[in-house]
Amino acid sequence: MFKIPKKKSQTWFFDIIGGVTIFSIVMIIYFIFTSNISIYNNSNFDDIYNEANIISNTLISAGSPINWSSDSIKEAGITNGNYRLNASKLKNLSSLDYSGLKLLLKTRYEYLIFLEDRNSKVLDINGIEYIGKAGLTRDNIKSIEAPDTLISTRRFLIYNSDIICMVIYLWE
Repeated sequence: MFKIPKKKSQTWFFDIIGGVTIFSIVMIIYFIFTSNISIYNNSNFDDIYNEANIISNTLISAGSPINWSSDSIKEAGITNGNYRLNASKLKNLSSLDYSGLKLLLKTRYEYLIFLEDRNSKVLDINGIEYIGKAGLTRDNIKSIEAPDTLISTRRFLIYNSDIICMVIYLWE
């Protein structure tokens, strides 16, 4: 009797194709996940975040001296020390020039400070809506500045018996 040889080479070929396919899928998944990890593992993010918290803690204080003016300021604070917004301190803070306030806040990052009501509407207190880079608002900051890392810090304050929110944007 004549035997027909088995075709083992075809099986071997399909094993290699399957192995290469699985290996390729694993490598693609690996590179997708490692590229996302590097985005969130940014030490610059931590620096900006920490500095934003320091600035917000400074601003919710009474400042130094307690009844500071734009001429006598040592540390910027816009409250009475008990989370109640002092509108005259806010006015004095807004009268400082951008780079002078940047030095006073001890930051190397760009900043924008504003206040919101409970409905997230930007408040106008004594004609002041935004303190920071001229021409920037919360709506246009991403299109004008296009920051890689934009940190937003929110702190609650009391103004005229209402709860408001102080928002600080910090970016490089």
